[in-house]
Amino acid sequence: MPRIKAVWGPRKTEEGRARITWWFSGMKEDGELCEWKLVYFADTRRFTCRRVMSMVAKERAGKLERKDLFRIPSANGDAIEEGFVTDILKKRLTPEHLAKCAKLSLTYGRAHG
Repeated sequence: MPRIKAVWGPRKTEEGRARITWWFSGMKEDGELCEWKLVYFADTRRFTCRRVMSMVAKERAGKLERKDLFRIPSANGDAIEEGFVTDILKKRLTPEHLAKCAKLSLTYGRAHG
């Protein structure tokens, strides 16, 4: 199971006709910077998470300086979250994000039901 020291985001949200995607950045316990996308699918009402391994993500992570990261309270603390990354990221969604998921599933179901 991944051990995550810090997560910030969602930094970006993309809403489509059948899904919503959020992008998060974070740091693993070993100090490695990561980027993930959390996707909600309206048809199945399920979330999936994938680590973003693109060159753009690597460049973005490379531009962050360590001293800047430790200004983020969760990166500077001792708390380590262990578990499925999907569950860790879902906990960072607001009630408004979850309401958008429910609305998308209802409207998608009506259009494709």
